[in-house]
Amino acid sequence: MGRKPKKQAEGGASGKASKRTAKVEYLQAKQTTIGQTVRKHRKQMRLTAEDLAKHLGLSISYIGLLERGDRCPSLYIMCKLCDLYGITAHELLTGEPERQNAEQDETELDRAIIALLRTLSEHQKGYIINSINGLRQISG
Repeated sequence: MGRKPKKQAEGGASGKASKRTAKVEYLQAKQTTIGQTVRKHRKQMRLTAEDLAKHLGLSISYIGLLERGDRCPSLYIMCKLCDLYGITAHELLTGEPERQNAEQDETELDRAIIALLRTLSEHQKGYIINSINGLRQISG
């Protein structure tokens, strides 16, 4: 008695290839979204690619690859980007702000200001507070 031939799974090798292709396409789309989000927030903060590269300890060419969606940042770089931009990982990955409570929503400008403040020294922040207080007194 001979062995029975093994049944080939439905879809066979081409089924595996199409699943692999779908995964690659999904990841490429995520990389593109991440890149677009990185660029959008960098420009909102009025940072150059060189400024961002220095802040993250990366090369300018890597920032370009990242923003074009040709590279996916490491988890460490994603965390640094979220901290710098004042956004959640959800927003970095989807390009959409995470909505938890409508009353707590910040505007794009609010988030850009907060993110910029994170890059300043305590001394510089003191100047900003004094300037804001001066503006409030003038317009008050």
